[in-house]
Amino acid sequence: MRPYFFGPPERQLFAVHHPAQIAGRRHGAVICYPWGHEYVNSLRGCRQLAARLARLGMDVLRFDYYGTGDSAGQGEDASLSTCVEDVVRATEELVSSCGVRTVSMIGVRWGGCVASLAATLQVELENLVLWEPVVAGRTYLGESRARHAAFLASERQAAYSGPHEIMGFPLPPTLVAELEATDLSSIGRSPAPHVLLLGDEQDETGRAQRAFGARLAALCDDFDHRRLPGQGIWIREVGQERALVPTSILDAILEWFTSRLAAGDQSAPHAASNRT
Repeated sequence: MRPYFFGPPERQLFAVHHPAQIAGRRHGAVICYPWGHEYVNSLRGCRQLAARLARLGMDVLRFDYYGTGDSAGQGEDASLSTCVEDVVRATEELVSSCGVRTVSMIGVRWGGCVASLAATLQVELENLVLWEPVVAGRTYLGESRARHAAFLASERQAAYSGPHEIMGFPLPPTLVAELEATDLSSIGRSPAPHVLLLGDEQDETGRAQRAFGARLAALCDDFDHRRLPGQGIWIREVGQERALVPTSILDAILEWFTSRLAAGDQSAPHAASNRT
């Protein structure tokens, strides 16, 4: 595991590279994190996922968007469009630094939205995993604000909360406007030939994910929607000290990638730089 920074001097992004533990596959994956408090709650699970994918023979890069985590910038600088740019830059970094020929992406919650947009606009992928992705920006904002209000009520911290934040993380107006205009269920092209969608929420978020899944099924060569119970890693209870690791979901992702890698080993891989 190698932590480092990449990108131009004025926009340094923090990343951790998990090198492939099996030589010769030249297959890489970029993990796209959630945003805000969901990032904090999911970090442990994403770290374990990266380590397990590396043991399958994949070079894995996980990184912080500009203005988040240990990357340069301030929280107020983050936006959906800049996160998409960061995903493109991270993919280029993975290809150039590791020499991978096939690229996959795992997008978690907000990261699923960012990964889908990057893939449909600029990045050519072979495989895409969407783990309970944010599909409808308005729904995501509404749920996040409701969660924030409940947190303030339980912690009696309303006096310390600003109008443009969620659970202590800045929510700049630009980001709000971008999210309100985002709905992945209307995407016009497949983000990748092979797509795995994970999620089983029964509320409005679940309905949006199912609509997105129906759209992906119509667009993708190979689409798999697995309805696994979300194990609450996005919503850590007050006083809970350690983030949860959703073992069943990690197992499902590993199983899917194992089959995809086996299929790739049986055919000549396409060079990531030559995809059109």
